This record gives sequence, structure tokens and C-alpha cells, in this order.
Amino acid sequence: MSAEITISQSPFDAIRRVRADGSEYWPARAMQPLMGYSQWSKLKTPLTRAMATARNQGLDVAAHFSRSGKVAGQSGPVPEDFELSRTAAYLLAMNGDPNKPEVAAAQMYFAAKTREAELTAQEAARPKTGAELVLQMAQELVAQEQRLATVEASQAAIAAKLAAIEGHHDEFTALGYAKLHDRPTGRPYLSQVGKRATAIMREQGSEPHQRQDATFGVVNVYPVTVLERAFAEVTR
Repeated sequence: MSAEITISQSPFDAIRRVRADGSEYWPARAMQPLMGYSQWSKLKTPLTRAMATARNQGLDVAAHFSRSGKVAGQSGPVPEDFELSRTAAYLLAMNGDPNKPEVAAAQMYFAAKTREAELTAQEAARPKTGAELVLQMAQELVAQEQRLATVEASQAAIAAKLAAIEGHHDEFTALGYAKLHDRPTGRPYLSQVGKRATAIMREQGSEPHQRQDATFGVVNVYPVTVLERAFAEVTR
């Protein structure tokens, strides 16, 4: 498997967002389950430490840990979230529980992404001869393959854990999403969320997927982006 394919299939790369100005960020709430934290409140501890680390390093905390705002057209309360820069996401990973394999995967992923960015900047700043480029590329390829081998193994553990919770990491039932994101789990409320999520998908020209649940029978599953919008639009 090539390095390019491995990175593109990373759950951390899957939740990466790009703003209109081209800047990238990772939503902290999307990072939560990928780092092995079952509740948002439990992620707040390493998140607070990461902010303190950034502040001590002289970084602009507000710029790197940007609070998410209400999206136009949404109603109801918006859960606390942060748009993490690559540096902020790396600091969050470094301040996570070292005993969690998911945290180790996050550390390796963002270390690799940060190193790639550094190399890109170095390449742009100093012209190199053909021989230098060949040697550097060979050295980096060996190092990257080693890092990615570790990441791939860790991502397999993440995928298995997420599958045990709720199936594929980017699709959830309304109940599964609510449990992972500290949302209310009352059946009438979740029924309204499910109806809204189905309506959103139909507006987009698609239908929710279905799967068999041991407790509830056949249930609908929705993409994370659809559930985020549905929960934001349905008030209790």
C-alpha cells in the first residue's frame, strides 16, 4: 500500500475540514471518538492542557483553538466545539491519555502531517540540486513508511473499536451519535431527530442506510454531517 493511499484512508484525514480561504482545521468533537474518549467532558481535560501548552509556547490560543459558532439557518442550542489547527490538533493528541492506542494513532498522524508541512516549507524556501532532492526524498520515504506502518496498525484498532460501538465511523444511528456526543437520549426527542435527518437526506437526493440492531430491529443510520445538522435544528 502506498503512503498516499494510507493517509487518504485515515479517519483523522476524513474529518479534516478546509475553509473558504484554504486553511484547514479538525473539529474537536469529531476528534473525540477517534481518540478513544466516550464523552466530550472527558476530552476537555487534554483539550485544556493543550491550550495551556500553546499559551506557554507563545501561540495565539484563540486562533489555533477557534470556537465553533452557530451555522446560518440553524435553531436551538449549539454544543461547544473547537476548530483545531494542525498545531492545536497535534497538541491535543500529545496531551491525550498515553495508554489509549487511539491517542497514539493521533500522535503519529499529526506528527507525520506536521513533518510533511515542514518539509514543504523547506522545499519552497531553499532551491536544491537534483542529487539533494533524490537523497532527501529517499530518506523521507523510508521514515514515512515506518511512521505510516505504525499509524495503519493503530487505525485498525480504532476502526475495530468504532465498529463495535456503532458500525462504520462516519455513520451512526441517532441514539449512537447522541451517546458519543453527550446529547439527550429520550426516545421522543431522538425520533424527531431521526425524522429531520431523513428529511435532510431526501433534500439531498438520498436515503438513510439501514442495518439490523439486536435491540431495536432495523434502524436507520446517517452520515455524521447530517446528524450534526439534525441535532442542531431539532429543539427539545
